[in-house]
Amino acid sequence: MNAFDEPLEESLDESVDEAIDHGAADRCALEGAAAFALQAAHRHGADKAAVALARTRTLRVQLRGGELEKIEHVVRSVLVASVIKQRRHGRCKIASLRDTDIADGLRNACAIADFADPDPWIDLPDAALHPTRFEDLDIWHPSSDGAAAAARKLARWSPLGSRGSARSRLTALFSESQSCSSVLATSAGFLGFEAATLHAVGGEWIARRGHEAQRAADLRHFRRPLAATAVADLVADLSRTAESLLGARPIATGRCRVLLAPRVAAWLMQAAFSALFGSAHLRGLTFLRDCVNQRVFAPGTSIVDDAHERGGLGSTNFDNEGVATGRTRIVEDGCVRTLLLDGYSARRLGLRSTGHAGGVHNVLLEGAIPESALAAALDTGLWVERIHGSAPNPVTGDFSVAATGHWVEGGRVRHAVTGVAIAGNLRQLLPQLRVLGTCPIRRPKISVGAILLPGLMVAGR
Repeated sequence: MNAFDEPLEESLDESVDEAIDHGAADRCALEGAAAFALQAAHRHGADKAAVALARTRTLRVQLRGGELEKIEHVVRSVLVASVIKQRRHGRCKIASLRDTDIADGLRNACAIADFADPDPWIDLPDAALHPTRFEDLDIWHPSSDGAAAAARKLARWSPLGSRGSARSRLTALFSESQSCSSVLATSAGFLGFEAATLHAVGGEWIARRGHEAQRAADLRHFRRPLAATAVADLVADLSRTAESLLGARPIATGRCRVLLAPRVAAWLMQAAFSALFGSAHLRGLTFLRDCVNQRVFAPGTSIVDDAHERGGLGSTNFDNEGVATGRTRIVEDGCVRTLLLDGYSARRLGLRSTGHAGGVHNVLLEGAIPESALAAALDTGLWVERIHGSAPNPVTGDFSVAATGHWVEGGRVRHAVTGVAIAGNLRQLLPQLRVLGTCPIRRPKISVGAILLPGLMVAGR
């Protein structure tokens, strides 16, 4: 028997001090489990091994129509292990930190490696790539609220009773507080620990007029506990967006200027970054082949991924392989300066890992124009608030998605638009797009202001 054999019981109304103690206790438990897992890998014949462990505590409070609907408090533990036996790779993932389960998982991972084909590129990161110092990134801010306090605060902050009516109201709102302690350890001697909190508020507003209904939904994340303004701002934005889309109608088919609202712009840029990952280049699943040191974006465009931004939603000292992170200049004056590489793709391409195993960290792209002045900047065209459809084709960059938004003429919003589709090729659009809007809301990984596309095909009536 050890500490992992006992069920972990939590109080729904823990204090800040207790939450901080959880971080310290988790570190001790996770490091002990990591050492045991590495020993188990060695016993079963692994030449090298890496294990990642995390314990996550989530408190979720959900209201519907102003009434408490659900409270959840969940503690989860997970271990992911990779083993290498004579250049053969095996992997396991288990939702337990008990010694017996860890031993079984590592035995299975080693058995998988026995049957795998050799891969000369499989390896652990070079020791020189691990961080030598761990910065305080200001990402650990546990909340003092338990479930009861969170429910009262959420109901008080969100104007559920005063806003809306039977035809237009907030139908769901939830608040989530999550803390995560994680450890990454390798048989080469690396041991990294990180503790982080993530607080979130999300909601859905349904606006109705007769038989018509329009929906607006959003989820916002914060490192620090939720403030009253976070909930009030969300409710105001959701209600304004949903109600502004009532009375929507299609427009004529044709080519016009298109302004993408921040969430839609982030969807587009996510596809662009996906095309820059080394794994995509290895498989040939990218429309940006041979793009390094080539002008792919508009002149003057610079894109930086800052993994050490204090309080950033993706800030971390090391990536999923234990490689040190930092400030990566991805695009400079429109030219791509580097691919986004994990260890495997870097070795295959003869390059060095950029610390992006697990994705980008904190990318911010914004202009100087506030939302109130965007219609004037668009002048005449389609302002897209919401899309429905899949991501651009990763090989060709082609996309076609349904869109909802507003028609702008002479710098003024004329009417809501629905029943249309926008289509284009991302490879052709990247050199033309301009990031106009400010970015008041930071999102995980990629935050983008409103983007202007000078000419896009719109299929309407």
